[in-house]
Amino acid sequence: MQEAQIENLLLAKNFDDCVVYIGAEKVTVAVPAPMEGLSEEAVARITEVICSETDYSPTQLSIIEVKA
Repeated sequence: MQEAQIENLLLAKNFDDCVVYIGAEKVTVAVPAPMEGLSEEAVARITEVICSETDYSPTQLSIIEVKA
C-alpha cells in the first residue's frame, strides 16, 4: 500500500511509469530517465518524496534509471 502511495506521489511530480519497492533496509525506485540521466533536481524530488513518506534516509534509497 505504501509503495503504491509513493508511486502516485511520484507520478504527480511527473515521474511516469515508476516502480517502488520497499525492502527491510532499503527503498528501490525505478524511474524512466532521459539519455543524459536524471538531473540533480529530479533526484532531489524523488529523495524528498521517499524520505517524507517513509522512515528511510537518503542513504537507504536506490534509484534505478530506466532508459528507453
